[in-house]
Amino acid sequence: MRNGFLSELRDIVRERDIMEHPLITRIERGEASQEGLKRLAVQWCRWAVRSTGFRGYLYAKVVEGAWEDPQESLRRMIVQGILEEETDIRYGPPHRELPALLARALGATEEEIHKTPPIPEIVRVQDWIYTVAQREHPVVTLAAGGIGMEEPFSRAAGRLAEALQQIYGLSEEAVSFFSVHAEADIEHGEVAYRAVLEYARTGSEQERIRGHVRQARDLFWEMHDGFHRLVFGG
Repeated sequence: MRNGFLSELRDIVRERDIMEHPLITRIERGEASQEGLKRLAVQWCRWAVRSTGFRGYLYAKVVEGAWEDPQESLRRMIVQGILEEETDIRYGPPHRELPALLARALGATEEEIHKTPPIPEIVRVQDWIYTVAQREHPVVTLAAGGIGMEEPFSRAAGRLAEALQQIYGLSEEAVSFFSVHAEADIEHGEVAYRAVLEYARTGSEQERIRGHVRQARDLFWEMHDGFHRLVFGG
């Protein structure tokens, strides 16, 4: 039955699969300009500045309750995600530094990379995941981020990396933000599914996870709507 619940979560994500978003398909068809791709890369830089902090809330919650319930596997899952984003222990440079490689390759200045305001859709999804991290059990947040956003993005990221190299002529290093996440975010999704299997034992727990995965999926799609507007106008 619990494996059936995981299948249900996968179905929720695929109802609005980010791989089918017009941003992804139009870039794959070679329709983006260099200027449009530069604007996209700069926004991924702005995303990366704040994308990891919510994990700190999760870690603090697990450590705070460690005397009563050590939750060792969950603690390791959370730390692993922080290490990948903030250090070079795995997958090369810290993940948050990778979008800048793409932005520079597309002609962005340091001021654009560090000073451009994030689009409202980035602010909305990140404010939401921070709020969820503060209010909910850590596994609910891992499910929202890992299942609702990271795992589906891993599939889109591989396609984007290939298109940016083959169609737009960018180097392997320049597209490493996408190629690294094509691998790492699959793992983050698997981590979230394992955590859900251990935690979601009651109907109410499962319902909270369903709702948050669905909302994460929708907010992530809307963020790509914002990216599409930047790249293609309209």
